[in-house]
Amino acid sequence: AFHPGPLFLLTASLPLQCDLSGAWRSSMGCRIVVSELSEAGEFSGLYHPVPMASKADTPPLLLRGIQHTTQEQPTFGFTVKWHFSGSVSVFVGQCFMDDQGEETLQTTWLLRKEVRSLSADWEAFRWVTGHRRPRKHPQLGWVIQSFVQSFSL
Repeated sequence: AFHPGPLFLLTASLPLQCDLSGAWRSSMGCRIVVSELSEAGEFSGLYHPVPMASKADTPPLLLRGIQHTTQEQPTFGFTVKWHFSGSVSVFVGQCFMDDQGEETLQTTWLLRKEVRSLSADWEAFRWVTGHRRPRKHPQLGWVIQSFVQSFSL
């Protein structure tokens, strides 16, 4: 009888890739929950601004975005429409993963509010750079994930 001996599976060590999907909390207390990415890198989710983060009865804001899917530390962008004002926010950033597998989103955001006239346009913008969003603690993420499912994302 033929005995080939032990078999070994050779695998290449793949670089860790930052995964944007899941629950995140900003250094300012905002929360976002990002759905699974489509093959094209599109995603949706929920955004909980700081004033709303502690109010359970206030619905979160919907977000829509896209990210590059072929990079280890991908760039991304998403838009948030504020339902209680005429404002829109856009976030652009990059998802970083360190050697220990810790993920951080580094973002810059711009808010455009509605103004009554062109002469008031100067006051329509706000922006923040260097906004960091580390991955949320997994136990807290479960609460948010079930909240997202109730909104049928």
